[in-house]
Amino acid sequence: MTKTTKTLSIILLSLIALFAFSFVLSGKKTEVIQASFINNSKNVSVVKMSYENSFLTLTNYGDFWGAELNSNSTTLFFPCDTQVVENFLKASALKNNLYKVSDNLKQWEVLGLTENESFSVQYFDENSNVLSSIFFGKINPSSDRISFRTNKSISSYQVDSDILNYLKIESKFWADPYLVPRSVSGVLSSNLIQSISYSVEEKPFTQVSKSNFAQIANKIGEYRHSNIALEIIESKPCRFAIQIEDGIGNIYVLRFYENTDSSFIVKNTITPSSTRDSDVKSFCKKINYVSVISSWTFNQITSLVLDN
Repeated sequence: MTKTTKTLSIILLSLIALFAFSFVLSGKKTEVIQASFINNSKNVSVVKMSYENSFLTLTNYGDFWGAELNSNSTTLFFPCDTQVVENFLKASALKNNLYKVSDNLKQWEVLGLTENESFSVQYFDENSNVLSSIFFGKINPSSDRISFRTNKSISSYQVDSDILNYLKIESKFWADPYLVPRSVSGVLSSNLIQSISYSVEEKPFTQVSKSNFAQIANKIGEYRHSNIALEIIESKPCRFAIQIEDGIGNIYVLRFYENTDSSFIVKNTITPSSTRDSDVKSFCKKINYVSVISSWTFNQITSLVLDN
């Protein structure tokens, strides 16, 4: 028997076991309780997720959430999409029907709930106390409920919950989608921006004219990226750069580099105001991601700034 055949056989046997276990459950009365994964989302300051060899930490910095993603021997720091994090915490605090599956420790392997197989989510308060620790496993094919257990009991359950949509360790899913991250800056508009300057091909920065300032300021915060990645510039020349200072003294610098496939990568540097907390300053120094945008978006941005 080849290695591939053995692997397929193991997967098939695992699925058969899960189907068989589901069938046994359907033949008897299932204990149902109502509970949530956390009691109060406002008490959560840190969330840690792990699956296989990837680890994601979401940290609340007061007015925004920041992420640290460790995967494939690399570490990526980036600001989060605040709305996505808030929706995740809302789903975590929502009471759901929990269907008890088993009180048998041996069923962890069948349900994918061992530490090596499961998707782990831990919630912490501001003092690093563990509020809740959940291990998610396989999805029941007959009910679409996901299996889970806690760190406080050997009992396993199944639940039909929106939290399933957030069990992802992907930077694109959690990252702030805007080139100038709204999670850190707020919604940028002309009355929140103090100054805008630009640089072409690494020349000194030039202030935009006062007559065109409002139009540029109103539009510059609307542009989105398509993805983010670890910073790899490879000594490429900077084609264009924008520097923005907001109303509280945060400075954002976007540097645009042309990619080999005609797209552009954008290096975002954030220098927080001197009035920000030390934790915010420390996180902003660690930010090391680049955004990916199309050549169309790049042309739109340069036309907005240079043609006005």
